[in-house]
Amino acid sequence: MNEMKLHKDKVADEAADWLLRLEEHDSAEVREAFELWYRSSSLHQQAFDKMQALWQLAQQLPSPQAVEQKTTVVPLQETAKPVKRRGWIMGFGLAAGLALAVGLTVFNGPRPVHQTPEVVHQQADSVRFSTDTGQLKRVQLDDGSWVQLGARSEMVVHIDTQQRLIELLSGEARFDVAKDAGRPFIVTHRGHQAMALGTVFDVKVARQAIEVSVLEGKVSVEGTAQPTQPALLTAGQQVSIEQDGRLSEIADKALSSEWLTGRLRYINTPLADVIYDVQRYSHLTLYINSPKVAAYSYTGSIKSDGIDTWLQSLPKIYPLSLQQSADTVVLTEPVP
Repeated sequence: MNEMKLHKDKVADEAADWLLRLEEHDSAEVREAFELWYRSSSLHQQAFDKMQALWQLAQQLPSPQAVEQKTTVVPLQETAKPVKRRGWIMGFGLAAGLALAVGLTVFNGPRPVHQTPEVVHQQADSVRFSTDTGQLKRVQLDDGSWVQLGARSEMVVHIDTQQRLIELLSGEARFDVAKDAGRPFIVTHRGHQAMALGTVFDVKVARQAIEVSVLEGKVSVEGTAQPTQPALLTAGQQVSIEQDGRLSEIADKALSSEWLTGRLRYINTPLADVIYDVQRYSHLTLYINSPKVAAYSYTGSIKSDGIDTWLQSLPKIYPLSLQQSADTVVLTEPVP
């Protein structure tokens, strides 16, 4: 890569950063600093104008509900057929352009990094991927980005010349985003969205919220509540999008990657949220029939392939009992 290409990439990154800053903090001081940057170079002007045009085009696109109505499922096998795109773009998607084939490299199993890749060539506009109970899947997108899907997770991928769109339908995923300032990388769930240009971040559909955690770079997060201001996260920060579409306060957290290697870690987490999460790793159907039990706070690390053993230990930790019938387990208050 020559010096001119590196310089243009740097300018594009700066333009994107200014766009996010102006969206979040359009104060006189920020505006003055931006004007100085903008007027100092024709390259600055071209890069920012292009980024702003893409941003504005996003507002003209269909709602996320169109995705659920018009997207066809692709079986997860080598002979998967293409999903035809019929005008769907997520709420923060950018203008549609010439579609690119989505080349995918898939790894299966609980420790996918150490396995030989299975190459699946998809000639399609949109492709759906999912994982089974306890399964992790590592997918490489055509743009060079990597996605690590957690257990019982599902996503729809669409990439073209102007955008990289992922709808996370359920579960969780880690996104290691290849740098491409001209094609923002957007992850959505029911209208909520996280946008990155070159970064590593997690998105998780939890019991009562969507959690976005940033490990590297910057991510802009926006809920559906109106009026709303996007939250700009940096490495080591996390935000939750609540059920009403509002954003929680940004938290500085020690982010964990243990779920990628078979460990689920929780700190002061309501037991109901833990059960909801570990359900994706167990073939048992789990219920809690007591608000008191649901509210118990749990801190600990759970082996993802040892959920049944962990469940049996709970009555030794909390005043609760397990009632099991076939493949169903109910957590309840102990019988007097």
